[in-house]
Amino acid sequence: MSEIIHSVGVTTSSFFQDMQHFTFLSETLVSDLKAGASLGRTRQVRLWSAACSTGEEAYSIAISLLEGFRDASSSDEAIYQPDGWQIEVIASDVDPAMLAIAEERIYNQDALAAIPEEGKKRYFLRGRGEMTGRARVKKGVADLVHFHRIDLEARVWPVEGPFDVIFFRNMLTDFEQATQELLLRRMLRYLSPHGYLILGHAESVSWLRDAVLPAGKTIYQLRPHGTAKYAGSERRTQRRRQPKPES
Repeated sequence: MSEIIHSVGVTTSSFFQDMQHFTFLSETLVSDLKAGASLGRTRQVRLWSAACSTGEEAYSIAISLLEGFRDASSSDEAIYQPDGWQIEVIASDVDPAMLAIAEERIYNQDALAAIPEEGKKRYFLRGRGEMTGRARVKKGVADLVHFHRIDLEARVWPVEGPFDVIFFRNMLTDFEQATQELLLRRMLRYLSPHGYLILGHAESVSWLRDAVLPAGKTIYQLRPHGTAKYAGSERRTQRRRQPKPES
């Protein structure tokens, strides 16, 4: 059964599915984090892949952040703590077999189709001999990703926030709407202020609009107390000004 799951999982999943979500990480999120660091905030970023399956999503998240922080003029080698940034990706799934595949970090070359050749060289080892046609995620990337078995329907989640971003993509149809709302509102409590929730490209949560703001295609930002205000094409939030006391 493990071999069947491995074969199906690796061939039907791929790295960087729904590329716009990973572009958002490497561009908008990294830009915001750098701006925060310039104001004295810690150089740390934490994300949660809440239904990581065989791991492609979690490793794609880590690689997106590394590329976003990487100086374009630097060498072709990967830098796993770019400019002192601490990157942590928590990846969870309920299926131990899926987690075992993810921790093995070996995939068919076809799963890497969306990655440019220089990215493959930077973050993957190409298989040879009997492993021809396979690739393995490099240890430096794997060290940024920590896998846990978490049943999202359990009363207790063995995970600690806050997270800057939570990925929970293409899973909502597995649940009735009441359970969907329960899970998502619970996840929002694990986000940092103004953190982001990213769902699958076909998933709509209009009933969650009191808690989040749209920040891109199926990307939602935690709604702050007060009115949201935007500047430019990126999403920004600002608390409502309190009325001045009457004299």
